[in-house]
Amino acid sequence: MNTERKPLAESKSEIENILILDTETGGLDSRLHSLLEIGVIQYNVPTQSVLFKGAGLLYAEFNPVAHINNIDIESCKKINPVLQETFLGLINLLLADSDIVIAHNAPFDRKFIEANEFLRERSLHIKWLCTKSNFYWNSSGLKLRDIARDYGVDYEGAHRALADCEILLQCLQKLPDFHEQLYNAYQRVL
Repeated sequence: MNTERKPLAESKSEIENILILDTETGGLDSRLHSLLEIGVIQYNVPTQSVLFKGAGLLYAEFNPVAHINNIDIESCKKINPVLQETFLGLINLLLADSDIVIAHNAPFDRKFIEANEFLRERSLHIKWLCTKSNFYWNSSGLKLRDIARDYGVDYEGAHRALADCEILLQCLQKLPDFHEQLYNAYQRVL
């Protein structure tokens, strides 16, 4: 995998890889709450194929919102530090090999990624798109659950990072003008 940052896309055909990312956290404030889980899907736009899909838990002591994300804090306490560092290194490689990060409610996910000392540098040098504000949905609401329902995507398993990434990718693939919206949104964030 190439670790050099690619030049910014200048045409639709130059947006090669997008990284769909979701986080699960122990709260809303990245200064006070832990990043508990990261899920990613690297998607190649020209071939419309998934290149990589995965998720990992991160070490944490507390999860006050376990009733929402269903993450057992005892599992987070068992994370091997070497494996965690390797996983975060993989996330950095995926960031380097992608043209843009796409997240539902990207400002939230981005603040937790940038608060992580291992991910901060790489995440500062890639553009982020938010599917709540950079894409146009024919939906009754902007929550992922509303979009999934209105686009006929199963919402089962939501509130785990990889499941949310998979739901989001399926919703994006159902947009009739996904490629056009992606290109236009990309141009607006440059």
